[in-house]
Amino acid sequence: MPTITIDGRGLTPREAVQDMAKRMEPLTLKGYEPISEVEIVDEKTKKVVEHFQVTDPEFALHVQPAKGSASSGRGAQRDHKPPMPHEYPYIARLTLEG
Repeated sequence: MPTITIDGRGLTPREAVQDMAKRMEPLTLKGYEPISEVEIVDEKTKKVVEHFQVTDPEFALHVQPAKGSASSGRGAQRDHKPPMPHEYPYIARLTLEG
């Protein structure tokens, strides 16, 4: 069975997990199952700062959008150029097997 490791990147651990969850969704629809814990890595130190199982309530809390973060596009001004992958301070990593 092939294994795939996916990473989600973000400016906060929550954003990294949400990005990882978006990348994980199409793979789970194809029959892939998580076989490892979710690891949140601090890119500066290259150390795991948090880890939990996909079945933990902690994972569900990270995947849910933060309250008050719904932006209409007008109120929040974003940079024209999004950060490059190496500019994100956090990575959420998970291994899937199909």
